[in-house]
Amino acid sequence: MRRSLFVWFGFLLVYIKYSWVSEHRIVSSASADMAYEYGTLDISYDSNNDGKRREFKAVILNVYKAGKDGVCRKVAGTREPLPDQEN
Repeated sequence: MRRSLFVWFGFLLVYIKYSWVSEHRIVSSASADMAYEYGTLDISYDSNNDGKRREFKAVILNVYKAGKDGVCRKVAGTREPLPDQEN
């Protein structure tokens, strides 16, 4: 599934497209009070500096924790480009 979103970077609004490349997993603890998500994404966006299209793969890791109301919320996360993938 390909998704899109708009993200504010300072004063710039950037249109980002992303889709899962391969394995995408969400793993819950046995008690269901915590979970983590990981996978690899194809990410692309148009650079505001030079107008060029940037495309790369990135790995993600997100951690979720259930609140007192039972709703899971993201408490930590990171996305890192794979080495030698940024154009």
